[in-house]
Amino acid sequence: MTNVERGYMLASRTLTEENTEMRRGSQEVGVITSPVEPKKNGKCDGQVIGLSLGWDCVSEHEWGISNILNAFGVPSEPRRGLVGADVRTITKTPDCFRFFDNLNSRAYLMYTDAFRWENPDVLTAKYFDNILRVRDEEDLSAAWDSKSFGVRMKNDVLNLGTTVLGQIYEAFTKLDAMIFLGGRALFGNRGLVLAIRSRMPDDILQKMKISDEDYFDLMDAAEKTGVKQKLRTAGKRYYALSPRWTKNTKFTENAENGARQTKCPVVFWLNPEDQRNNNSGWFTFEQLLEWIDNKGPIPKKVA
Repeated sequence: MTNVERGYMLASRTLTEENTEMRRGSQEVGVITSPVEPKKNGKCDGQVIGLSLGWDCVSEHEWGISNILNAFGVPSEPRRGLVGADVRTITKTPDCFRFFDNLNSRAYLMYTDAFRWENPDVLTAKYFDNILRVRDEEDLSAAWDSKSFGVRMKNDVLNLGTTVLGQIYEAFTKLDAMIFLGGRALFGNRGLVLAIRSRMPDDILQKMKISDEDYFDLMDAAEKTGVKQKLRTAGKRYYALSPRWTKNTKFTENAENGARQTKCPVVFWLNPEDQRNNNSGWFTFEQLLEWIDNKGPIPKKVA
């Protein structure tokens, strides 16, 4: 698992937009069962482990899930000694988290601040469908943003929707639940995941732990370079300077030659403020130092 994937799992806790609305997950929405695999269209042929609420290329799915994590008492920040399942497990269930077992032949699992001013017991299926932006023909639908989420699952003759969503809800009420953003190595998606902790396979929990520990090693290695302070002192401003292990990086053409010569174990994704005059991309420690003197591949060439 790469640290970019891990970044999806832990999520950015910096939130710049408050007035967001739930957006549908259009990719990889499904029930996660054992063996671990999201089942599309609400199919469920094994023990329920969790739900993948999917994702889409929208800003509401890029701002992290800070408010959701805080509401469910997930530890505020990962740190050494607090990794893996422990940094994704809930410690409380908010009043605004509700389960509706059968509304118009569908079950709903909802967490929304709307329940603070609306009585959820008198709300209709149409009300929830509008919030989730669902389509009538879908067996399973989900939507979420930085501060809310919801799932609708159709009930068949076996009341499958009620059975599946009911198991997830019960796990949450018993604090036997996890919330996180997935990566390709975790359930094949990068969307919001609700999981039953006691049913999580050991190999997945171990991947989480290893990935988190590797992330802290990476942050330590990046800090030791001192490159952020050097750029700050030189007045080089940027929106992002994100590290990655050199061995795991594919470079753009303008950085490739320098990458072959670097002695630093980490490289950095640079998103500079002055993009009219500077390139963005993966650059080595040495190339970032060249930028201080307005040399190397970062400054754009004058035509």
